[in-house]
Amino acid sequence: MWGSIPHMLQADTRITKSRTPGVAPSVAALVTCTTSEVRASLVGYTKAPRANGLASGCHHHLRSGLDLIQRCLNKSYKTFVWPCQAEAGGSYRIYCCIVREQEDRDRQVQTPFAHRPTMRDVAALAGVSLKTVSRVINSEPTVAEDFVVRVRRAAAQLSYQPNLLASDLRRRNGRPSTIGLLIQDVSNEFSASIFRSVEDVAEAHGVTVLASNLDEDAARERELTASLIARRVDGLIIVPAGPDQSYLALEQRSGTPLVFLDRSPLFLQADSVLSDNEAGADRGVSHLIGRGHRRIAYLGESSAYEPARLRYSGYLRALQEAGIPLDPGLARRELRTEEDARVAIVEIVTTPNPPSALFAAHNRLTIGAVRGLRALGLEHSIALVGFDDFKLADLLQPAVTVVAQDPAAMGRLGAEILFKRMHGDDSRAQQYVVPTSLIARGSGEITPGTTENHLVIDSRALNQHR
Repeated sequence: MWGSIPHMLQADTRITKSRTPGVAPSVAALVTCTTSEVRASLVGYTKAPRANGLASGCHHHLRSGLDLIQRCLNKSYKTFVWPCQAEAGGSYRIYCCIVREQEDRDRQVQTPFAHRPTMRDVAALAGVSLKTVSRVINSEPTVAEDFVVRVRRAAAQLSYQPNLLASDLRRRNGRPSTIGLLIQDVSNEFSASIFRSVEDVAEAHGVTVLASNLDEDAARERELTASLIARRVDGLIIVPAGPDQSYLALEQRSGTPLVFLDRSPLFLQADSVLSDNEAGADRGVSHLIGRGHRRIAYLGESSAYEPARLRYSGYLRALQEAGIPLDPGLARRELRTEEDARVAIVEIVTTPNPPSALFAAHNRLTIGAVRGLRALGLEHSIALVGFDDFKLADLLQPAVTVVAQDPAAMGRLGAEILFKRMHGDDSRAQQYVVPTSLIARGSGEITPGTTENHLVIDSRALNQHR
């Protein structure tokens, strides 16, 4: 078999003389599949001297090319390498053969390249000019039908994908084509609403949104921001997770507009759109105080996050304005999950002097509080106000009273600000505040007075859920 390989390859001039332009040193491969075997010629060109039967400097390219071919085919092929042949100018040609171990149907295998196929590759395979390929790709009507067929066939054989970034820049004459959006968790209704409203504004401008979740991870924020910048997005909207956004200063000076949502950027001057966190929390707690409650528990997120700090500040302010002393035993901060909130509820209500009302400073914590209260049979005894609305809150019994944010308005305003910046607005960075609203549904209107009786009745449930 080995004796027939050189003859087999050299007899197929289309294979042995193929060379991919634009790659240095060039590595080209063409594969033809029959019912008995696959034949491939991998050509590595170098000026280095020949060594150990292989062209020195070509071995790395040879192995890379063989790996490409193996991935394009399947594991039922064996690879054999044929020694080099000297060529004019001190170059060497390396042959390889990939032999099938099993029968297969006749088919043409697409050409594996050591680089992503370009319009030049399509033009070479189709036997047309680069300009003709460009016109076909851009659906220009002035190209002859036979050229269109040849170009499209070649593009399909090579699995060619147009460079959308380059074509967008040419088509738009520099107009924006993509923006980046980094949110915390799209599974949360708040983040999902921001995403949708930003996307709606971008679509009206004919711009695509590239979005991803940060999951409250500062390192991920930097990583994904760098990835979007590498993709040359025209602007960034970020719900920050980290404690320092100064790493974006260079990109900002380079002309990339930045807008921050929900949380202000730290150590960086940039536009931001926030909820009225402190005033909203003050209003929610004051609503409970207005119903006669004096012992009001607090469930909140990590103080590392600006909204959490502001909402706790609003809680303290409402107590102070009403002349109610703070009981540190009623405050649970640094909570992250629904389960954290549920456990905190069990701890708080088992104290000798339990609260008659509860303020949960995040919709995730509100859901956990509802689960805890219902498990203990206290949902009609302890009043509850949550910060930020959530789905089905109005269908629970009792329905949950909330201080509702407007994430859709935040996302919409943030996107509009970004597009103004992208279109040349160089005014001073500003902070925009979107107001909150109190929605009374029932849980926040429960008055104190029956809590002690329920605690006695449900003492067994308390023990079960500790």
